[in-house]
Amino acid sequence: QAEDGIRDHCVTGVQTCALPILAMFAGQSMNRGISTNAIYSGTINRGECMISGSWLAAGANRGACSRGTFTFDQSHNLGTISDSTGVKFIQPNARNTGPIQNSTDCLFASGATNRGTLNNCSGVIFQQSVNRGTLLNCTNLSFTNNSMNYGVISGSVSPIAFSNNSINYGTIAGSATFDNTSTNLGTIRSEEHTSELQSHSDLVCRL
Repeated sequence: QAEDGIRDHCVTGVQTCALPILAMFAGQSMNRGISTNAIYSGTINRGECMISGSWLAAGANRGACSRGTFTFDQSHNLGTISDSTGVKFIQPNARNTGPIQNSTDCLFASGATNRGTLNNCSGVIFQQSVNRGTLLNCTNLSFTNNSMNYGVISGSVSPIAFSNNSINYGTIAGSATFDNTSTNLGTIRSEEHTSELQSHSDLVCRL
């Protein structure tokens, strides 16, 4: 179809461009552009991917994303994200259930939810969002603007900051700070008091 459209007696309108409704990347796929309503089921490297759509159908990553910038706008990550800078989940239907590791600038905003595991990540911010997963060895970790933690946080070398009406309901092995609008309703233990030694027959807890 030419840019000026097709005109004959059977056509009632003019189409100036054709936009893909669904993009499928499979196998050892690579996307370097911006895709909407995309299902990624292969491997995506070094891409900047805007995955926008329904997390139940389109807009789901099931592959391995690495060394890129990935934004999940009302979309779902079930795959693996690693060695990336700028991993963002935005809007209420944006969800992460996969592992994210060795990545920086991880943002959950505007109602997004984490149910997966973040390991060795820095600059992890929950902004009006919820963590129900596990955060391991993360630095510069904060909850702000009515965010909530129901999950497990361990191994953070810096204090976890709660501000602007944020609440901890989960378990923190380490230290945390709360401003005068935020609350701890969960469990906070120092790292040295939560180590466990497992023998062949007994579990020994040092309290």
